[in-house]
Amino acid sequence: MIWLRRAFTLPLILLFFVLLVAAVTVTAVNNTVANSEFYNDQMVKADMYNYVYDSVLPAALDEVNTGEGSDAPIDIANFEAEILATAEQVLPPWWLQQQFEEATRVLVPYFVDDTAGFSYTLVVKDRVEDAGQAIKTQILRSDAFVEVYEDLMAFMSEQLYPTLPELPPSVVITQTDVENALKDAVTLPWLVEQLETAIDEVIPYLTGDQNHFIVNIPLQEAVTDDVLLDLLGPGNEAYLNDARDWIGDGWSFTDADMRDELDADAEEKLDDARGYIHDGYVFDQDDLRNAMFDNSQDAQDFDDARHWISVGRSLLWVLWLVPFLLLIGIGFLGGRGWKTRAAGPLVILFFVSLILFLGVMLTWGQWGEAEMRSAIDTSGYQGVEAVMLEKAEEVAINAADSFVGNMQDMYMYLLIASGVGLAAVGVWWLVSSRSREDAS
Repeated sequence: MIWLRRAFTLPLILLFFVLLVAAVTVTAVNNTVANSEFYNDQMVKADMYNYVYDSVLPAALDEVNTGEGSDAPIDIANFEAEILATAEQVLPPWWLQQQFEEATRVLVPYFVDDTAGFSYTLVVKDRVEDAGQAIKTQILRSDAFVEVYEDLMAFMSEQLYPTLPELPPSVVITQTDVENALKDAVTLPWLVEQLETAIDEVIPYLTGDQNHFIVNIPLQEAVTDDVLLDLLGPGNEAYLNDARDWIGDGWSFTDADMRDELDADAEEKLDDARGYIHDGYVFDQDDLRNAMFDNSQDAQDFDDARHWISVGRSLLWVLWLVPFLLLIGIGFLGGRGWKTRAAGPLVILFFVSLILFLGVMLTWGQWGEAEMRSAIDTSGYQGVEAVMLEKAEEVAINAADSFVGNMQDMYMYLLIASGVGLAAVGVWWLVSSRSREDAS
């Protein structure tokens, strides 16, 4: 009779095997995919925040069109390092990490229906304020800005030369003469000072602390009569007024001038951006849903999925209770006494856990990781796309490895627990045997 009962345990053991795999897999998903800290840890593990400045931004700058045919008077390649330093000072890696982690900690609970809604506020006002100082220290005061200055003077002389006033036949002025005159008048320290003043004027407008700005470059103060006379040559003082008119009253640019250049849509976006900078950009569940769904049915399907995810997570304990109740039933069905009823399920749990631990480890190590790498095709991409896909592959592999590692840990815990339980049963058996011997 006992062998018949034990024969009935074979399909039950197989069922236990399946249920245990399901419980461990679902728990691993809950511990990783449904956990905001999982994503935060993956970003840190992949060194993503430093990677932005080490690889992504350099690749983006390399793609900027600064070759022939570009209207830009400045070659960005000449001060790429300064641009990167400025970006890193304005948006340092710790700040990027802070924003990502704050976002995941409100988004993930919403996706798994732990919260009915969420609100995330992106505060950038202090970053914009720091941008002004970063531009001053990292770019305007850098050695590389000397080359920028040279390029800018050449560009300005190229623009000014065709507009020269009518000059006497004896006066021959070349574009190089104009460039040299500009350099004598508009010195590098003077230009840096004017640009720093302009930055100090514009930043409060962008942050919303001021409603107007005016940028004034008093070129007429730098290009004096003496500079113009040197350019015209001796004996041509009569043309000084014409030359002065050519220089004009300097250059100024105001918020009104800027708005005149914008259409209604661009002007509205500018005002929105200033408001976001001043008050912070608030993103909540309604914004997310509007961005994700075009119709109410898709939104309802999303809510249904969130609901069932929440129900499943709340009943996770049931998924563990059922296989262990089944294991206890196997013990009573196949055991003769209390010791065998305890040892039998522990032996089953030990070997099933061992098989699954080795199976997961070998499957991922010998086949899964290689298959995943071959499935992610990064060939055929260049520039920023190639750089991003390279890191995306690393993140995906690391995430899968963490998921598999979480499953292995649970099987290891079960393996250890069952081993300890078997040792306890062995001690029980030994003590009982000695007690019977002493009694006899």
